[in-house]
Amino acid sequence: VAAARAGGPLLLVTRDTIPSATAAELARLKPARIVILGSTGVVGSTVESKLRSYAPSVSRLAGTDRYATAAAISAATFPSSGVPVAYVATGLNYPDALAGSVAAARAGGPLLLVTRDTIPSATAAELARLKPARIVILGSTGVVGSTVESKLRSYAPSVSRLAGTDRYATAAAISAATFPSSGVPVAYVATA
Repeated sequence: VAAARAGGPLLLVTRDTIPSATAAELARLKPARIVILGSTGVVGSTVESKLRSYAPSVSRLAGTDRYATAAAISAATFPSSGVPVAYVATGLNYPDALAGSVAAARAGGPLLLVTRDTIPSATAAELARLKPARIVILGSTGVVGSTVESKLRSYAPSVSRLAGTDRYATAAAISAATFPSSGVPVAYVATA
């Protein structure tokens, strides 16, 4: 969501290296700035140092865990409250969040992470700050349970769910809700 709003791509590194394909793309792009997503536990200081050769500005958005990192990214991307929507997905597996990131970017809201049965404190604080008009849960009650759904109702007047029988059907449900008409210019496909 942050990359889409800033008009840039999201590229991948390992904790300790910049893969050659990523390095070549950074050299081609010549970005004005690079934002690292995650703590030094997932993108190490060696990679951060090497990234400085590709852009004059390198910064980091991170929290103590993936939930706090998602909240930090949201806070940096949406500095004021009153967003139209916040999307919520499990932080324990990536497919629902991956499929939902496009929906969130198009709708002008962040994507935050929860567990099946809890709303981590960083997520709760960010939802309270954002004051979304609505919250959309991504995934079935098997990944974001009904207890979490009930608790989310205290953060927005409207809470709905986009889900299917599995991660593929959930991605299709997210797509159908985000692109209700046929004839889109492109569809992207990734592994789940």
